[in-house]
Amino acid sequence: MRMFAVTLLLFVIERSFSVDVSTTTTGCVDVSDECTVKNELCDINEYDGLMNYYCKETCARACTLFTTTTTIKPCADVTPDCVAKSELCVMDEFKALTSEYCRKTCGLC
Repeated sequence: MRMFAVTLLLFVIERSFSVDVSTTTTGCVDVSDECTVKNELCDINEYDGLMNYYCKETCARACTLFTTTTTIKPCADVTPDCVAKSELCVMDEFKALTSEYCRKTCGLC
């Protein structure tokens, strides 16, 4: 349960350092690369909001024309708890999340 909570925390953190590039997309697409590994969340009511936004294709949600924003990050940690959770840097199941949110702590830049 602890690992699941950490994953969810990193999954929903706002991006605070960014250069935004917007793209308009039609049809069902996943906004996050983590959707296929978190597909069990599709069927949990508490995660409907997150999964409706991030994982439309994986969760087979209703699709409309929408705009996504890709954020380009400098070499920095986005969340303040990266140093305290640095053990996640070497765990395969957290590679995508730590590379997005803990770039500096994990030595990825």
